[in-house]
Amino acid sequence: MINIMFAGNYKVYDGMLIASLSILKHCKEPITAYILTMDLTEKNPEFKPISSENVARLDALYKEVNKDSCVKVIDVKDVFWAKLKDSPNNENFYTPYTLLRLLAEDIKEIPDKVLYMDTDVVANGNIAELYNVDVEKYELAGVRDYYGKFFFYPRYLNAGVLLFNMKKIRETHMLTKAVDLLRRKKVFLSDQTAINKYTKKKLILKSRFNEQKNLREDTVIRHFSMTLKFFPKFKKQNIKPWHVDQVHDILGIHQFDDILDRWQEIIAEDKKASEAKSKKSTEVKGKASKSTKSTNAKGKSKSTKTASKTGKVEPNKNANKKKEVK
Repeated sequence: MINIMFAGNYKVYDGMLIASLSILKHCKEPITAYILTMDLTEKNPEFKPISSENVARLDALYKEVNKDSCVKVIDVKDVFWAKLKDSPNNENFYTPYTLLRLLAEDIKEIPDKVLYMDTDVVANGNIAELYNVDVEKYELAGVRDYYGKFFFYPRYLNAGVLLFNMKKIRETHMLTKAVDLLRRKKVFLSDQTAINKYTKKKLILKSRFNEQKNLREDTVIRHFSMTLKFFPKFKKQNIKPWHVDQVHDILGIHQFDDILDRWQEIIAEDKKASEAKSKKSTEVKGKASKSTKSTNAKGKSKSTKTASKTGKVEPNKNANKKKEVK
């Protein structure tokens, strides 16, 4: 069994779907996909969890490839509320959901070994090759960050693809230390920097397991992380897999077209099904409303006829009061 982990709210469904389709294209082994999510609409109306319909769709896709695969949703709000509710890192370029990977140590459902991936990755090969890397002596394995290895230090990892040895982490409490830091202090590139700071036993992997800039023949995972352009003038470039035209025209990547075509088909199918469901629901409510009105009308008519037959007349209460005064 291969264990993988995603995190996010309802807005990352597109990325999660694309990533899953690409993973399933290359890997036929049974997979358990854990999704960490939560409802934080009291902080922001957009912070809604991934929907049960989307989860059901993902689960069906995994089971199509291998009947023993499944998708499991874990609501981490209670843990987040207890650990990071007031963290100064909740308000930055990223949403609070980027911090959820740090809570894995406190979630008993997460197994001893799990491959965490951001939702802007696309598999170009079999992730089993990455998952089967021996990390028994390490807390985690990852690839050096494309820019961090220059701007920070040579062994600075990118946190978008990490193979966690949760058994080891629960001994060293590496993630707990990272959470404690972010609870107290605002940190640049919060989760990534905190993980790098407290990981003492890390295995550096080849870039092909988390390729952040290029796509090569032996690339296993292409990570569409933010890139920097220095010429002719400095700018940030944040192209994601679902930005299909930019993936084609700017990045010149067409190798994932079959995945992106299938993603668009599924989105269209789901939209059509949702509209049909909504229409049916409206029709049912309309019929129920008509039925209620008809029943009420019949009831009033029956009541009037009964009163007419018995000859009973409603007493005039005001008249009685006048008699009592006299």
